[in-house]
Amino acid sequence: MVGNTLLNQIVNEKHVTVPSEILRLLNIEIYQTLHQEKDGTLSRDGMDVALCCIDYENNNLQFAGAQNPLYILSDNEVSIIKGDKQGIGGGGSIAKIFNPLKTEYTNHVIPIKNEMSIYLFSDGYMDQFGGKDRKKFGVQKFKELLVNNQNSSMSMQKEIFANALADWKGNKPQTDDILVIGVRL
Repeated sequence: MVGNTLLNQIVNEKHVTVPSEILRLLNIEIYQTLHQEKDGTLSRDGMDVALCCIDYENNNLQFAGAQNPLYILSDNEVSIIKGDKQGIGGGGSIAKIFNPLKTEYTNHVIPIKNEMSIYLFSDGYMDQFGGKDRKKFGVQKFKELLVNNQNSSMSMQKEIFANALADWKGNKPQTDDILVIGVRL
């Protein structure tokens, strides 16, 4: 909730639209709001983020990630744009290694292609245990799911992804939060 509030302030009140700058400011604000600069702080909370800005005027997509990637599906191939290794927030020993006040995030600019699809997601889908051997769903299966269903509408992909996960999980409990966002440009 704190992250959402701060994100809204950065974008809606400060009018920042460059993803790397949004993440930089969000990192500082989380660090300061949760008082993570103090030794012995109880809050080591942080978050992983993947953030995009679609610029139709210049026909490009800007992306910055804090530990989360962007998947691009175009011409039957999946391209992965990795996020930076530093997450958002996280006091304690992490703050001593990566000074949140000086952390910068990489801004990737990607030209938009016709019928290109982008996917942002939490790690919950790929980390879900299931199948006959109770293994994680995994990155490779996730990529195969994307490629095999790229010609389906986004609403159909939603159903396919939900069904594939339910079949994989079976009667086992959900391991983590699960979020997948797909957009066809």
